[in-house]
Amino acid sequence: MIKGSERKPLSAATIKRRINRGVRKVQEVAKEFRKLQEQIPLPTPEEFARIKSGEIPLPYEAHLAGLLYLIRFHVLEVGVIINHQGRETRKSLAESDRPDQFIIRG
Repeated sequence: MIKGSERKPLSAATIKRRINRGVRKVQEVAKEFRKLQEQIPLPTPEEFARIKSGEIPLPYEAHLAGLLYLIRFHVLEVGVIINHQGRETRKSLAESDRPDQFIIRG
């Protein structure tokens, strides 16, 4: 990271490397969450029917499993968004008569 008020513009290759590195990290986090999610004991169908009817409370582990599912979904969406944005940026650059307008300055 460059200190001070003057920053060098990042090249497209550097940006792409950093984006790809970030996507790989996101994918690793999603894998780790899936492993954790698979180890959480879930209610049986019979227990779920009793939970649904209000006969017994939802176990905290089941709550955490649902929370992990939502977290994992959103973590994976980050990768989808980044990949989609990368395609849109490449498309914009290809269609632009001034590709320098897309230089991202740190």
